[in-house]
Amino acid sequence: MLTSFPQCWGHRGASLDYPENTISSFESAARSGSEGIETDVHITSDDYILMFHDHNLGRTTRTGTGSIKSQPYADNIEHFRTTKLPEQKIPTFDETLEWLSRAENSHMIIHLDIKPSNDPVHLFTLMRKALERYPAWEESIAPRMVLGLWHPKFVDPALSILPSLRRCFIGVHLGLAQAPVFWDTCDAFSIAFPLLTIGEGPAFRARCKSAGKKVYAWTMNRPEEWALGIEWGLDVIMTDTPNAYIAFRKRMQGE
Repeated sequence: MLTSFPQCWGHRGASLDYPENTISSFESAARSGSEGIETDVHITSDDYILMFHDHNLGRTTRTGTGSIKSQPYADNIEHFRTTKLPEQKIPTFDETLEWLSRAENSHMIIHLDIKPSNDPVHLFTLMRKALERYPAWEESIAPRMVLGLWHPKFVDPALSILPSLRRCFIGVHLGLAQAPVFWDTCDAFSIAFPLLTIGEGPAFRARCKSAGKKVYAWTMNRPEEWALGIEWGLDVIMTDTPNAYIAFRKRMQGE
C-alpha cells in the first residue's frame, strides 16, 4: 500500500462550488481537508494586490470592466462583487494573509500564481511590505507560501526581495522548466497535467524525482486523473473539486 498520497491544493480555492479566488472559496477548500490553495495575483493602479486570475474584471464580476492595473481598488474595485453565487468581494493580498494567519488555517499552504504581466520588483516589494506586518512572518508564513513563476524575469527579484519564499516554475514548456534559470533555483515544478502524460512528460517526472524536485499538476478534476497522479507519486494535485479528490484519496488510503 502507498504510504504517501498527493496533497490536495484547491485551484483558486474550491472554485467549482464557490466563486473562484474568494475567501469563501479558500475556506471551503480548507474545510474539505485540503493542504493548500492555489490563487493568482494582480496589482491595481493604487497598489493593492488582488487575488484574481484574469487581467480584466469582466468574466467573473457583475459590474467590473476593464483591466485591473488601470483602475483603483479604493472606492472602485472594492465594491465589485462576483457574478457567481454566493456573491463575494474580490479579496486583497492583505485580507488573504489575515485568513492564512488564523489558527484554524495554520497548516494551509498558499501557491501564488505570479502572472507574467506583473512587474517583478514592484509586486514583490508590495508583497514583502504586507508580509512584514506580521511578526516572525519568515517563520510563520514564509514556509507555507510558494511563488509560482512563469517567466525568467521573476527569478532574480524573487531571490533578492523574497528569498525566504519557495519558488516553483509554472508552465507548459518542459524545456523551459529544465533551463538552468528555473532548474537551479526552483524546488518544484507546476505543470499542466496533460504534458506529464505524453512525449517527454514521463522522463521529466523521472528526472524531477531523481533530483529531489517536487512535481505539482493542474488542473485535475476527474478520478482517472487522480488515480494516475497517485500512481506516479505526484506531490500535489491541484483541483477545482477538493471535496471530491479528498473523498477519493480517503478511499484509496483505505485499500
